Amino acid sequence: MVHRPLDQTLSVLQPLVEKARTMGLRLFGTAFDRPLTLEDPSVTRTTLAETAARLQGPYLLAELYLMSRERSDPQPLLTLTPGPTLGETLGIDLSPESMDSLTHLGRLTEPLETLVDVLNAHLATLTHDRLYLAQPSLRLIDLPADLPGLLLAPEEALYALQYRLTSPSGETTVLHLLTVALVDLLVASLRGPAVESAGGGPPSLESVLGPEPAGTGGEPVVKPARFAPLEERPGPAETAPSAIDLILDVPLTVTVELGRTTKTIGEILALGPGSIIELDKLHGEPVDILVNDRLIAKGEVVVVDDNFGVRIVDIIPPTKRAQSLR
Repeated sequence: MVHRPLDQTLSVLQPLVEKARTMGLRLFGTAFDRPLTLEDPSVTRTTLAETAARLQGPYLLAELYLMSRERSDPQPLLTLTPGPTLGETLGIDLSPESMDSLTHLGRLTEPLETLVDVLNAHLATLTHDRLYLAQPSLRLIDLPADLPGLLLAPEEALYALQYRLTSPSGETTVLHLLTVALVDLLVASLRGPAVESAGGGPPSLESVLGPEPAGTGGEPVVKPARFAPLEERPGPAETAPSAIDLILDVPLTVTVELGRTTKTIGEILALGPGSIIELDKLHGEPVDILVNDRLIAKGEVVVVDDNFGVRIVDIIPPTKRAQSLR
């Protein structure tokens, strides 16, 4: 088996890793109401046996599978985080003896499943709907005793991606274990003219998993929105499944949602001309695209002649789109 240099591998995986980093911090930070950062990233080649030899005690295990629509061998991806320190970082009790540990696992599952949905939409765009992640499972394990129950063979070659997750209440270590076969499948699916023409040399891991930009704080600055003009770009049209050919001309309502917020009755009554409502979206963050009030894509606002439009940057696979229209 040929092993690619780590920097070359990371340069190909950068768009997906960056999406996971940005959305993961945002989703889990919102779910647990605290700012989160990733620090000191590193990547090495190892095996499960080598990794488990230095891991002891209770760990939170997230198990995922990378699925290919062209192959029948799903590739596992494991994430291991020490339970006690993760609990401190997020402000919850994940100790095995805690009566609330199952409740907290449920709180962790929701943002993780949302992150997988976002990554699947991104994967569908990057790989032309060839790859997707199966929904994850979470459980508390004790290492090294539970090592035989993991999805990986002890001597299987792995990439170990590790970093520190920090918050005002604590810090912990997050370890992703990816099989070489999984990474090769991703690289083969992501490599193409769009990736290779990006220019420049391969980035370091620190540039891929760098810290979140710090907020400026203070009063929000209100500026008129400025949008780039839309460029016409030819693209391949997706072929709809034959089962829905008979309803392809049924009109559907498409809504672009800039953002939302919550206001009290008193605040609503106090609104008037010139009032500013701050939304939960950050400047530059993709807007939500809904069809029949169901989220199907993310996009960026553009100007088409004198009208506003939206350019799609992430979209769920066609099969899921069809299911969401039921």
